[in-house]
Amino acid sequence: MTFNTDGGAEIAAQTVKEGEKAEKPADPTKEGFTFKGWFADAELTAAFDFALPITADTTVYAKWEKNEAPGETTYTVTFNTDGGAEIAAQTVKEGEKAAKPADPAKEGYTFKGWFADAELTAEFDFDTPITADTTVYAKWEKNDDPTKPDDPTKPDDPTKPDDPTKPDDPTKPDDPTKPDDPTKPDDPTKPDDPTKPDDPTKPDDPTKPDDPTKPDDPTKPDDPTKPDDPTKPDDPTKPDDPEKYDYFTLGDVNRDGKVNAKDARLALRISAKLESTDEYGQKIADVNKDGKLNSKDARTILRMAAKLEPLVEEKVSVPKAPAE
Repeated sequence: MTFNTDGGAEIAAQTVKEGEKAEKPADPTKEGFTFKGWFADAELTAAFDFALPITADTTVYAKWEKNEAPGETTYTVTFNTDGGAEIAAQTVKEGEKAAKPADPAKEGYTFKGWFADAELTAEFDFDTPITADTTVYAKWEKNDDPTKPDDPTKPDDPTKPDDPTKPDDPTKPDDPTKPDDPTKPDDPTKPDDPTKPDDPTKPDDPTKPDDPTKPDDPTKPDDPTKPDDPTKPDDPTKPDDPEKYDYFTLGDVNRDGKVNAKDARLALRISAKLESTDEYGQKIADVNKDGKLNSKDARTILRMAAKLEPLVEEKVSVPKAPAE
């Protein structure tokens, strides 16, 4: 253990066994100065603790404060670190400047500078002469917490769509006081409800035979001259060839094999034209299968991710990239 007295009276070094403590010596003297303690670093920012066991060769440093000349006025500059590492106060002669200390540290925060007021509105200028006792204040900025991801129930919404935690209730029509417009016929792409009998005033079309298992689709009549081809899969958009295609569940917009809140956010950004995707991405995101991608699809994906709705069993085939 070596004692650096910085021009003061010398103090003999001590030999200390590993794990034992050094003995605090008598305070040294230095003409024209007052001894202010032993410090662990040459910058005199951290006081040395003689209660700590010694585990390596160690040097401690004496700190001195110059004695005031008769009639000389000095002021104290105090550093308020707001929970950060402590910084020793400075004694500054009237009209002289305070020395800017090393930046302090505070766990979980980044130091943003010294300020002249507690409200942290005016940065402190270390070139300003000291004319009174002064306190300067450390400003901190909290670091991001990587252990707290975005709340999956509140996805980013640059266009401010409906609250995705309150999806439309499919059991409640938009406005029960406004019946359907009788001047607008039903959508011909949606077959009649098999639980409602046909209108007896409208006979069946004899050119379209009944299918007891499938309600008639007036836009796609059966073609009796073209029987089903057993060599072709049911859905021509999904060829059954795992060597040439990858298969993705509807809603797996980022194609990582699972449906979660990230897919809902991506679908929302694509629908708002903040991000682009290919034709397959459009198909995967169109979980409502209405031919267009919008915020309703994003809400449905979010409900699927939260297990409030079942996953859509249908998959979309995407050609694999050619091997290089």
